Amino acid sequence: MRDIQVLRDARKRIAMLTAYDHVMAGLLSQSGIDMIWVGMAAIGTSQTRSE
Repeated sequence: MRDIQVLRDARKRIAMLTAYDHVMAGLLSQSGIDMIWVGMAAIGTSQTRSE
């Protein structure tokens, strides 16, 4: 998180992509992207919503 804060303080843009599984998260991690959102919360499946 400190790396992200340093980029923010320097007013640099931060690249972020979503990975919906472990394989894609690994590939994105190797790419050097700034931040990876891992999970399906954006979709809102029954597993991610509380009723």
